[in-house]
Amino acid sequence: MDKKIPVGLSMYSIKEEILTDLEGTLAAVKSFGYDGFEFQGKPIKEPKYISRVLKDNGLDCISWHFPAYQMFLGDDETFKRTADYLAELGIHYAIITVLPSEWYSSVKNLQEGAAMLTEYQERLRPYNIVLGAHNHWQEFNLDIPSGKTYWTLLREMTPPDFVQEFDPGNAARGNADLIGELQMAADAGRAKLLHVKPYSLVNRFETILGNADDICDYKEMCQISKKAGTEYIFIEYQNKSMFFNNLDGVRVTVERFKRRYGQYL
Repeated sequence: MDKKIPVGLSMYSIKEEILTDLEGTLAAVKSFGYDGFEFQGKPIKEPKYISRVLKDNGLDCISWHFPAYQMFLGDDETFKRTADYLAELGIHYAIITVLPSEWYSSVKNLQEGAAMLTEYQERLRPYNIVLGAHNHWQEFNLDIPSGKTYWTLLREMTPPDFVQEFDPGNAARGNADLIGELQMAADAGRAKLLHVKPYSLVNRFETILGNADDICDYKEMCQISKKAGTEYIFIEYQNKSMFFNNLDGVRVTVERFKRRYGQYL
């Protein structure tokens, strides 16, 4: 029987809870049915401590979202400290949460940015860490002469193993072709991670995965990811009005996701 794609939780969903009670929050995350966790932001605790808490709760952690300055817009010491931290934790994917918006204002700016990403991809190889980026919505602006989105151009300008962690909720805000963009990334071998987040044309991110107003086709996305060999699907919950607290939201979200789409993983 084929191994199912594991489902993890993005820290953005419960960042306040993680920062105040790491052990209790990760225990709750596991009890809800998540298989892994994707941290976000600057290092928060010593690697040995985080590794122990993850192991105690049976949670994987293969990727970490970092701000751009933490990885490649700072000095060499910041880069080395970050890479050492990730390597000690056994993180395989270092994902830039959001790339500088000015990169998407011209092809020239994007070329310069992609050259920087390529340089740092090579610098991370000795650590067994692969660099990648998580999309927002500016990436789906069209470059008129080429007729391609900046997300597509970024793929063409970076090394073959540079990861594009597709976020359909953010992409929907940018009026992207959700299935088409994910399929192109999958065909190019860039879809190692999928970052699932709902989007409503009326309420934007104030919805929950699978609601009637959520426009994302998760069945198709799961099927594409399965064929592409996607290693992990991470769920993000950021609706602040539907539940009394974030933990209730992430619990309901994973229960709904696995019940409706688990057969396609």
